[in-house]
Amino acid sequence: MASSKNTGLTLTLVFFVITTLISSVWAIMMTQENQERLATQEEDKKAAVEANQLAKSTLDDNNQLKALLGHDHPEVGDANEELKDETVVGAVLNDLKTYGGEQQESTVLATLQKMHAELSSANQQLAQKQKMYDELQARYAMLDQTNKDQLAKLDEARTAAEQSLAENTETHQDILSKKDDTIREKQESVNTAEGRAEEAEQKLADVSTDFTDRSKKQMALNRRLSRELRDIKKEEVERPDGEIVKASRDKRMVWINLGSSDRLPKRMTFSVYKKGHSGIARTNADIKGAIEITKILGPHLAEARVVDADFRLPITDRDPIYTPLWSPGRTEKMAIVGFVDLDGDGRSDRKKLRELITSSGASVVTEILDDGTTIPDDADFSNLISTDVKFVILGDMPRPEDSSVPKERDQILEVLRKFNSMQEAALDNGVRLVSLSDFLNFIGYKAEQRLYRPGDKRKYTLKSGSRSAAVDETIIRLGDGSSGQTAGKYSRHPLLKTRTSSDQTSKRYKTTGEDKK
Repeated sequence: MASSKNTGLTLTLVFFVITTLISSVWAIMMTQENQERLATQEEDKKAAVEANQLAKSTLDDNNQLKALLGHDHPEVGDANEELKDETVVGAVLNDLKTYGGEQQESTVLATLQKMHAELSSANQQLAQKQKMYDELQARYAMLDQTNKDQLAKLDEARTAAEQSLAENTETHQDILSKKDDTIREKQESVNTAEGRAEEAEQKLADVSTDFTDRSKKQMALNRRLSRELRDIKKEEVERPDGEIVKASRDKRMVWINLGSSDRLPKRMTFSVYKKGHSGIARTNADIKGAIEITKILGPHLAEARVVDADFRLPITDRDPIYTPLWSPGRTEKMAIVGFVDLDGDGRSDRKKLRELITSSGASVVTEILDDGTTIPDDADFSNLISTDVKFVILGDMPRPEDSSVPKERDQILEVLRKFNSMQEAALDNGVRLVSLSDFLNFIGYKAEQRLYRPGDKRKYTLKSGSRSAAVDETIIRLGDGSSGQTAGKYSRHPLLKTRTSSDQTSKRYKTTGEDKK
């Protein structure tokens, strides 16, 4: 009995101890867990505080960044998602695209760096441009001052030139007046043996021709004087190259006072003038005829044959002779423009005219061809047509209305355009413009006989045989034909009537009935 009670007590004690131990262990474990939980809570509180501080700092940073970027949208946005203008990222990327232009990069920094590099390069270029601008400004100021000085000198020169022009004009008028008096006196002393009728007619022609010639020369002189303010020149008058020493009785041979010492070439032709002429190379009415050198007999003596003459105005001793193609010890220079027809057959004789000039020792410095091109190419007439040029020879000048073909009209317009430039250069340098017919008369040229060609219906434009009223008059156009009647000067005596054809074939050339058989 007693042992049963001890056992129960023991079991109770054991259960109590175990329960106590279990409770103690559980209490310890719960204490540790509570401590760990408290520690974790403390850490969580600390982390939350730190997170709040970090969030607040991040929010402040974001606000500062937004203020710096200039966009205060509440939503930041994501560059990897669809861009929206309502987000800061979307607005910034749109700014990069809008304002970055060619310098746009994937980031703001890269874009700013590239824009800074471009701005630095642009600033350097601007500095260089500014330096160049300053240099140009300085140079402009210097040139402006130089121009002002030159303008002042030009004004002084113009004033002096205008005064000189007025004086020269007055002097020129006096010279012309005295020359007119001299011409009238010489005309009054013309040999009365030529006949009163011829003398009156010749005087009228000379006065009219000389008046026209003087008027045109006066206009050319006034134009040249107005352009050449610093170099006023008087009108030049040609001088005879020599004179007839002796004329044969039959008037077919003459001897002149030029020879080997003058370097006179054979075959040279001269025009022969009246003793009482109104001026060499001024009017064709003063030309008696033409001669051609056949022999050089001495230092100042040569023989020549008469190639053209008027039996009513025979070539006599001491008649002046002249040609523009030759001067002792000097090469004369010419220029050519217009259609050249020496024999009136309607075909160009430009090559023949050029050979005629060069074979006499002269030269052709420039030409305007019929197709509008020039010799030399792209000729600068302001340099080529200088004061050394003797004449500008004017052939038949074309008109645009003469052709309906566009290409030909363009060529004609080009010829006229370049002729205007050549004419201005000639007037500026005092170079005379003479018609082709006047030039041929000056050099004593006699046109070759024109051959008849079957089927050729062109009119006989006897330009070379005509006598112009004055130097530099309008040239007869190719369409103007001859009447076909020989001039009375070359047919019979001037007092006899011109013979007319009976329109009948000579009996010598008729075919009879017996001949037919």
